[in-house]
Amino acid sequence: MQVDLIVNLVERKTGGLGMGGGISTQARGEGALPAFVGSFSYSERNLFGLNQKLSAVVELGQVRACG
Repeated sequence: MQVDLIVNLVERKTGGLGMGGGISTQARGEGALPAFVGSFSYSERNLFGLNQKLSAVVELGQVRACG
């Protein structure tokens, strides 16, 4: 007796990209004003098909002071 089994697999993407931003309302120091803040991230769970993981994050921010 022989049984043939056919399985169809669909590979999904293994990477992800994220970003966010906002306004910081927490002023520090005299003359400090609210500032823009943001972040960008990238992650890969199967780098170059070698089952290696990569993750990178960049965060941005600024503070402006009058005077």
